[in-house]
Amino acid sequence: VTTAGDSSALVGIAPASENGDYLKDTNSDGEYEFDIANPSGQQVSDAGVNMNATTYINGTINITNNGANNVDVYLEASGQNSQYVSFYDNSTGQNITGAAAGDAAGVTPGANVTVSVIVDTPPGQTVGSDTELIDTITIVAEDAS
Repeated sequence: VTTAGDSSALVGIAPASENGDYLKDTNSDGEYEFDIANPSGQQVSDAGVNMNATTYINGTINITNNGANNVDVYLEASGQNSQYVSFYDNSTGQNITGAAAGDAAGVTPGANVTVSVIVDTPPGQTVGSDTELIDTITIVAEDAS
């Protein structure tokens, strides 16, 4: 998870308290890695999401509006299997994946939205074990005023 075009830090990104262990700033450079497979960083076997199932990870990322205007926040995932990943406003359950009309969380100045993640890998799909689902998450905050 990286920011682009936000030199004034109008959008803050931080791990959420519920399941923020999935979000790691591994190099202490402000660029986060979202690690579904092994949030604790320990060596484990069979880590990751279940195949042919729906996995819910509530409260992973806090996105804060540090600006003076209301913003609409949504997230986009890219990668070979990004269609299996969706993002939701943890408090309302609203889908905030993509730029489609209505797929954004309204965030007032000083407030934040806590993001939950759903990974849905239904039966019959070609996703196997050790398959990368997404390689980039883009957080978009557009002026809503």
